[in-house]
This record gives sequence, C-alpha cells and structure tokens, in this order.
Amino acid sequence: MIKIAFDTSTPYCNVALGEGNKILSEVSYHLPQKHQERLLPIIDSLLKKHSLGISDIDCYVVGIGPGSYTGLRIEISTARALAQGTGKKIIPISSMDAIAFNFINKKGITCITIDGKRSEIYLAFYETKNSLIRISQYLVVTPEEVSTIMEKKDEKITVAGDGLKDYGNLF
Repeated sequence: MIKIAFDTSTPYCNVALGEGNKILSEVSYHLPQKHQERLLPIIDSLLKKHSLGISDIDCYVVGIGPGSYTGLRIEISTARALAQGTGKKIIPISSMDAIAFNFINKKGITCITIDGKRSEIYLAFYETKNSLIRISQYLVVTPEEVSTIMEKKDEKITVAGDGLKDYGNLF
C-alpha cells in the first residue's frame, strides 16, 4: 500500500511517501505562509522521484492539528480534493502524534510542543517503552503554566516542536 502523508499545521510543510511500513522519501521545508502554493508541487516532486503518479497512491494521511487554522484548512482541503478525485481514503492523524513518532527510539518521556499563537502552547507527553504511547491529554496552556507542568514530571524530559521557538526558555 502506497501512502502519502502531509502536514502543514506549523510553519513547516512536511510531506512523506511510504509503502507499507517503509518511508520511501520525506521532506520538510520551513515555508511560513507558503503552504498553499508549495504543497502540491512538493507532492508532485516526491511522486516523480519514485516514478509514481497520483493514481498510484492508495491513501492520504493528513495531520489534523493542533496548529495553524489556515495550515489545517490547506492540508485537509488538499487531501479531500485528491481523495475525491482518485476515490481513495484519507487517514487523519494528530500532528503531535506524527511529530512524536520521530522519537520512537528514544527511551523516556518526550514532550511535543506546538506554538498555539495568542500566547498559548499546545503540548502532549509521550513515553517509549515497547512502543510510543501518549501519556497525557492534548493540552493547551499558557507559557506561565509550562514550568508548573514540567516540574510535576519527576524525570528528564526531551522537548521538541516549534513551541520551543518563542518559549524554549520555559522548558
């Protein structure tokens, strides 16, 4: 099964092409406010790199946030248009879960952060033992609440995500 996954919920435009459980290609570009004009050409480029056409895709995996409302609209409407045009299905996935998957081989707790704008941070905690498990709810917190939440975790935490950009000092 050939899948294409994309997420534009942050300033990054992330696109990956996979077959079964194997990632064939993935790209991530920092493209704030350019997702609408770049997403389809990036998808097309990955398909061409592997001599595939849009009809070869079996399903579309799309991030559903949290994140930028405009970015979410772009990726979801793109996935819907491609799926309707090809009769294929869409698999929604939390953008935070997708980011956390990058830490599947890291033991211990990982905190994924996404800048929620308006002085808010989206975050969730994950732990890897035999598999990656989300161990908290998806949270929306103020920057001031971050250190209180972190202090309640009584161990070293790996923190990742674009929430670090403006609020890294709080972690």
